[in-house]
Amino acid sequence: MANIIASAIKGAISFAGELSLRDTIALIERMDLFIVGDTGPMHIADALRTPMITLFCPSEPKITGPYHAEKAIIVKKPCRVIRVN
Repeated sequence: MANIIASAIKGAISFAGELSLRDTIALIERMDLFIVGDTGPMHIADALRTPMITLFCPSEPKITGPYHAEKAIIVKKPCRVIRVN
């Protein structure tokens, strides 16, 4: 899914599943903008104050969202199943 999304965005690169935790932290720290779901890397970006767009479904941003929300655009949408062939 990450590769499909990245291929639709000019200049985007997906590193999903490719990096160690240490490398992930170093990369997130250097980003101008991080597009991420409600996952552990979102919390890393939040701690590093990396600007991000955070996608929530089905979780609730008020409960599991970034603490430093001023550095995040939070997108909460109803869930739907997307099948990738």
